[in-house]
Amino acid sequence: MDPEELLLKLKEFNFDALREISRAASSKSDRYIQISWEFLRTAGKDGTHVVSGFCKTIAEYLKNVIGAPRTEDLIFEMWKDLSNQGRENICYDVLSEPTILSTDIAQRLFFHPATTAREKRSILANLFDTRDRRPVQHATFAQMIDDLVAHAPAGAAEMTHALISDIKREMRLE
Repeated sequence: MDPEELLLKLKEFNFDALREISRAASSKSDRYIQISWEFLRTAGKDGTHVVSGFCKTIAEYLKNVIGAPRTEDLIFEMWKDLSNQGRENICYDVLSEPTILSTDIAQRLFFHPATTAREKRSILANLFDTRDRRPVQHATFAQMIDDLVAHAPAGAAEMTHALISDIKREMRLE
């Protein structure tokens, strides 16, 4: 598949295109890397829901090809320019797999000025759900909870409160 067709197919959530990117893990082709970044940068920009697993697979490909530190740095650099849906894809989909993005980048994204309360909830929930497979200190959870409480909109109070209660109870932070 030529590069432009591959990007178009990825944007259509075509699983053949996703498999081609996955198979290309041994390829350090600049074009595949550019296509992958373009997909992550624009996925969901028009408000379209991104099929679960697409962003996760693309991020994993990038991590395998250019390395975890570079992938995380680039995600952090483009964070403020991503659409809300694009950021949510990272928070909800990619961070659900702790082998793709580190705890450190999750924390950096959580405290990034562009991160919304909804995204913070997704990050916190993923860190909590994967705590047995990634290192997260109790003090970090406490700090994130304090920040989320300070920034949560009134309309999301019930969901935020339920998440925080679960974390505090489980981590014995109360």
